[in-house]
Amino acid sequence: MNAFIVADPRRCIGCAACEVACAAAAAGQSVFAPGGQAAVFSPRLHLVAEAAVTAPVQCRQCADAPCAAICPRGAIRMAEGVVTVDSGLCIGCKMCMVACPVGAIEVRGGRASKCQLCTDRPEGPACMQVCPAEAFTLVRAQTLRAELVRRRAAGVCPAADARL
Repeated sequence: MNAFIVADPRRCIGCAACEVACAAAAAGQSVFAPGGQAAVFSPRLHLVAEAAVTAPVQCRQCADAPCAAICPRGAIRMAEGVVTVDSGLCIGCKMCMVACPVGAIEVRGGRASKCQLCTDRPEGPACMQVCPAEAFTLVRAQTLRAELVRRRAAGVCPAADARL
């Protein structure tokens, strides 16, 4: 199982700080620059707002990566447990958008874009770093195993999948 980030909609306040931080991290610079020289605002997660709840939607880093399986150019692939997009190979066909089970891929400017867990940032995912509500959790296999053990001990999920 790959690591992924999940946001708790009960904690999310809809401030969009995660989108701004994500866009800045993806651009490698501030999206707010003096003199109109700001980077293109292109976050790799997207805040969804409904009447009673808000929450960011981002890639779940699927182990079977249906987006990668369907990509005709091999632009999406698994690299060290993270599903990545090579924008140089992407032809913007949008097949990955159709295949994504959570709707976490967008095609902008003719290239696919999705969360890549800020693997190039030593401080980790930008969205997690800036969220004032601490709504984000980085989920790893060991985290899920520990939660499964805890719930089994409490009698909450005795029939849970033992493969975790």
